[in-house]
Amino acid sequence: PLDRETQKRVLLEAKISQLALKKKRYEKEFGITTIVEDGYIELLLDQLKKEDKSMRDLNNLILYTLSELEYELLENEGKVKQLILTPETVTDPTKFILK
Repeated sequence: PLDRETQKRVLLEAKISQLALKKKRYEKEFGITTIVEDGYIELLLDQLKKEDKSMRDLNNLILYTLSELEYELLENEGKVKQLILTPETVTDPTKFILK
């Protein structure tokens, strides 16, 4: 088992992390910066622990939390410069902030 700090590093830095891949994609395709609040990370990791899931399941959880986001980005293309992922995004994929 990985300790919490290692889990965070994997989530934010691993080349296969869906979060890192999505952040790069959103910057390249939509020209937006993604800010990930600490609470988003903490709640993701809490969900993994609560559901007794492994780090492999983390990517699916991330994809779920971002499931509604791309529709909004397409609808607001060119109008958005920043995306903020909040703790609420983990439990409700429609709760994110676009600026």
